[in-house]
Amino acid sequence: MTKRILFILLALVLALSLSLIGCTQEGQQEEEEEEEEPEVLEITLSDHNPPFAAPNPAIVAYGAYIEEHSDGKVTVDVHTGGELYSDVELFGAVKSGAVDGGNYVPEIGDGIYYMQVMNLPFMGFTSQQMVDDIFWDMVDAHPEIMEDFTDQGLFLSNMVVMPGYNLNFYEEGLVVDDPADLNGMQICAMEGNLITILEYLPGVTGIQLAFPDLAPSFESGLGDAFAQHYPFQIAVVGFDYFKSHTTANIIYTPIGILWNKASYDACLDAVGQSVMDGAAQVYADIFYPMDADTMNWFYGEAEARGDTITVLDSTQLAAFAAYMTPWIDDWIAGADDPATAQALYEDCQAMIAAY
Repeated sequence: MTKRILFILLALVLALSLSLIGCTQEGQQEEEEEEEEPEVLEITLSDHNPPFAAPNPAIVAYGAYIEEHSDGKVTVDVHTGGELYSDVELFGAVKSGAVDGGNYVPEIGDGIYYMQVMNLPFMGFTSQQMVDDIFWDMVDAHPEIMEDFTDQGLFLSNMVVMPGYNLNFYEEGLVVDDPADLNGMQICAMEGNLITILEYLPGVTGIQLAFPDLAPSFESGLGDAFAQHYPFQIAVVGFDYFKSHTTANIIYTPIGILWNKASYDACLDAVGQSVMDGAAQVYADIFYPMDADTMNWFYGEAEARGDTITVLDSTQLAAFAAYMTPWIDDWIAGADDPATAQALYEDCQAMIAAY
């Protein structure tokens, strides 16, 4: 082999080697670039409310705020109107991880026990804001309230308070201002806690309804009354069924976004505490004004239609509250630690008195 041919062969080998090295480096660079591309966290939230009930636009705005302020790290898909889960199905779905979170009304039956101190009947609360303020003071003083969630792998990220629950009757011109007036009545409600409260009143039978059951139940005239707050009454049920109302503010019920704790922690890691706090504020800023507008709408429509509205005075409220002492005693005695429940009750009463 001549020197000229040998030189050419060596040059070809060198060129081929350099080409292969370049391809390898380029492939490694592309691989590194692919690995560095951030993974997007996909969050799914569920709500059982229709668009005209305040928790619906509140949770939609909550999810949108998180996504908008995540710098592309999180997407939030909010399903409303019970498209994924009804109100009674939501807790189990979140706990199992079938959905990341959703609007939830705390229930004793779900093991959310100590938080129910805010939901005890005829406690003396006078406004939604009062309940809201006292709740967070109670959480600071009693960590066991939130431990009922975290011990089950759950997290309550934020909360608002619905208006006081009242009684709505089919019968026109009906005045109910004494517990004896309810004797023999069947009263429908959505919340299991409220059913047990109502059944402490003399002669009352409670009927629990899930959200999808409302319209067909009322169309058929099920029971004698429906226990619910007024904004829900007009925004969801409407005025087609109930003609008389007793304003008793039996309970003020919280509603908030229940998260699977692992999902919440992942979202928190992705966006930070300030974004989650901002989303909670957006939720409240939409919920409360919309709730107030609907409350005003209720009174305007009720007056225009000539509905009977009976507002209980302090003496009449005391007559109803007298039947609740055994209920509260049972709630305290039924706790895993009755001494803790007693302390919660006493502290809440003291905060109410000092508010």
